Amino acid sequence: MEYILLPQLEIPVSCMIYGTAFSKMMEGHSVDDVLDYVSEQGVTTFDTARSYGLSERVLGDWIQRRGNRGKINVLTKGCNPDMTKLKFTPKSLRSELEESLSELQTNYVDLYALHRDDTSLDVSVFVETLNEFAAEGKIKAFGASNWHYTRMDAANEYAYAHNLQGFSFGSPAFSLAEVVGDPWGGSIAISGEKNADARKWFEKNQIPVFNYSAFGRGFMSGKYRTDMKQDITEVLPSWTCEEYVCEANMERLRRAEQLADKKNATVSQINLAWIMQQPFVCCPVFSPSSVGHIEENLKGLNVRLTEEEIAWLELKG
Repeated sequence: MEYILLPQLEIPVSCMIYGTAFSKMMEGHSVDDVLDYVSEQGVTTFDTARSYGLSERVLGDWIQRRGNRGKINVLTKGCNPDMTKLKFTPKSLRSELEESLSELQTNYVDLYALHRDDTSLDVSVFVETLNEFAAEGKIKAFGASNWHYTRMDAANEYAYAHNLQGFSFGSPAFSLAEVVGDPWGGSIAISGEKNADARKWFEKNQIPVFNYSAFGRGFMSGKYRTDMKQDITEVLPSWTCEEYVCEANMERLRRAEQLADKKNATVSQINLAWIMQQPFVCCPVFSPSSVGHIEENLKGLNVRLTEEEIAWLELKG
């Protein structure tokens, strides 16, 4: 396991971040075996959100039982999708954060992300509010999920001009498969040629990406193979199909399958290897709910791709 350092944190961020947005945790069931295993594999950073059902509570209970709060980074989110019909205010952000701290049974979170953007508000509102939380010791580093990079850039310019802390990370969707639909609303992805400028921005500004949908919500997991007789809609959820099914992505999947067979790997491992060899720093969020699937995913960290193989996967050769 490799790690990156953020200046606001004492604990390095693991290059793989464990996500808690899966049914068992969201429904409130204990998953100590899974959380113990990922921690044993060197994962230091755990991703959750106020909108992930009971996941914050389950994660907080595990932390209390293991007594490991000072050894891990907790990342949670405000400005959640279930609030998109409301106008965000400093008061609503504070309310969400206080609820998260209560559920997590902690007085601070290491990483705090804005889950959505409210473009009706000037970026200064968010920057000032998040700096207040940081000054109070309730958050350390903060960033944005599903913010367009130009808004993140404006926020950091404001922070720099006013001697304030800015966004330290971004968390858009990113995998080998390009996002072509948005069943959730307000999602921001940086895959594909159309988002090349976003990726260059993260690289130029040396801002790490904690990418969600790292396996294309299952599209790049190997659960569906292009040689199956079944239609993809019979294998993968409707939202995955809406987000990812298109001719180009089916060809990317087919090539990942061929490369996986050649390298004695899995599609998910090829996808992860491709992510980890990007020119900007990626720490993918992954959420397998079983030890076996976690073990399979992590083996992708040992897979290496040539420049030619990367270009071929990207349909450039």
